[in-house]
Amino acid sequence: PLFEHLDPIGSGGLFPALWFCYRLGELPAEQFGEVVYQGTAPVPYSPECEGKLADVVIATHSGVDGWFYFDRNDGRLLEIEFFGDEQYDPCDILFSDFRSENGRLIPGRMQVRMGDQQYGTFIVNEFQIDNGAETAP
Repeated sequence: PLFEHLDPIGSGGLFPALWFCYRLGELPAEQFGEVVYQGTAPVPYSPECEGKLADVVIATHSGVDGWFYFDRNDGRLLEIEFFGDEQYDPCDILFSDFRSENGRLIPGRMQVRMGDQQYGTFIVNEFQIDNGAETAP
């Protein structure tokens, strides 16, 4: 697998999944790897989205897949399924309780699970976006 450790233990790879998502947002598609619009599908673990279809984008980097489920109306990222190792269930990250902050929709809640096991729920109280205006020496 691309990631030797799917930390934190029991999450299915929360840290690598967030890094994967960050890299997808930072790099042009041709530098990231393969990025394909899959079509529409139900959001797998979201009770809030039950019965609704989402736009699904599959991104592959170094043999690892991430499935990204986007709201078809406003483009919010609703869920990430990160397949860090084919021997394990994926890390599922569900985003909810969105709020507007500096003109962007920001999730206020992040639920993480691996297979049928809930890993944790994280409340996002503060969100900072680095616009790249300053660079470190």
